[in-house]
Amino acid sequence: MKSNITTKTNNFGFSLIETLVAITLLVTVVSGVLGIANRSLRLTGIAREQLIAFYLAQEPIEYIRFVRDSNRLQTPPKPWLEDLDECISDDWSVTCTIDGLITDYPPDNDSIKTCSGKCVPIRFSPSKGLYSYETGGDWAASKYTRTTSIKHPADVLTDEIAIRVTVSWNVGTSIRTVEARENILNW
Repeated sequence: MKSNITTKTNNFGFSLIETLVAITLLVTVVSGVLGIANRSLRLTGIAREQLIAFYLAQEPIEYIRFVRDSNRLQTPPKPWLEDLDECISDDWSVTCTIDGLITDYPPDNDSIKTCSGKCVPIRFSPSKGLYSYETGGDWAASKYTRTTSIKHPADVLTDEIAIRVTVSWNVGTSIRTVEARENILNW
């Protein structure tokens, strides 16, 4: 009688090399996903800052239109650039701050101010969620600085002005800038 006895070995589990390879793959995949998530969050923050800067740049243009329209609707009509004179130059050399939050007409002394040197940063109120040049309360300086210049283009009629608004802010060691330009007419 022939006996065929074999020993069965039970290999349950992984060898040390298989375990190390599995851990390496897992760490690589997880770190890649976390890297992508980190970059996405950083880019979202940059996009948010650019969007805020874009809207801050549009605000003075709308305010200048408001002043132009309000001057025209007066009885009798006032000169179309009245109350904006201190911001107008022939070469972009005059910069000013325009506070679009103050919508009084005629503009008071607080809404339009000429900058001597560098313009002051616009302020932010967390409780109101608004940007303005107001002081007091919880208004604190923000990271954004906005400058507005108005120019009579030399090659066009005097019934047109060019507006340039620049919003800048610091990101680490670099300075980011958004610029809006618009020409408006005396209608």
